[in-house]
Amino acid sequence: MILSAIFAAAPLALFIGERGPSEMSFLHDHGAASVSVGGAFQAGQTWADAARIEAVRRDLYYELVAEEFWRPTHVQYFTARAGYLFHTRRIAAGGVTLGFMSGPPHTRDRGPEIGLPLFVGDTSKFSLRLEPTYIRSSRGLLWNYRAEFDVAIPRHPYFLGASAVGKIDPPSTPDTQRDFTHGAYLFTLGARF
Repeated sequence: MILSAIFAAAPLALFIGERGPSEMSFLHDHGAASVSVGGAFQAGQTWADAARIEAVRRDLYYELVAEEFWRPTHVQYFTARAGYLFHTRRIAAGGVTLGFMSGPPHTRDRGPEIGLPLFVGDTSKFSLRLEPTYIRSSRGLLWNYRAEFDVAIPRHPYFLGASAVGKIDPPSTPDTQRDFTHGAYLFTLGARF
């Protein structure tokens, strides 16, 4: 079960909670925009930030993400993805997304992406998202992971959140391990519309 949550979270939606129509308002038809800031502050890594726009329409999911990491060099990633969400349980949904990630030209961290997100939530109060993604780049298979917890602000369209983001990719050469992993812990402020 733990390995599934790490490498392919989406199928867990078939086993969490009771069967029935979704009660998660975080996944009802909506649009949302959010900004995140934080960092890792270890092993030469410092600040990180992200901006995200997402939409859900009739079980179709769309997302644009821009991320920046200082590790200690400045790197930027832009990702566009779309996919399908399946709601077999009241408080859980899984999905499959396809997209493209573009990274810094000197790293060759760019290519088509497949994601297997899992969403777990309680009506309109909170949402937990576990999302492994795989990118096929010229450097090989890259693995990214995002674990995000969002809480709705009552009677407002705003939400607060916290997330951990990790990017794990093969080193550029066998002798350099410093680019093997990087990540960040981020705080999020967003709005649904």
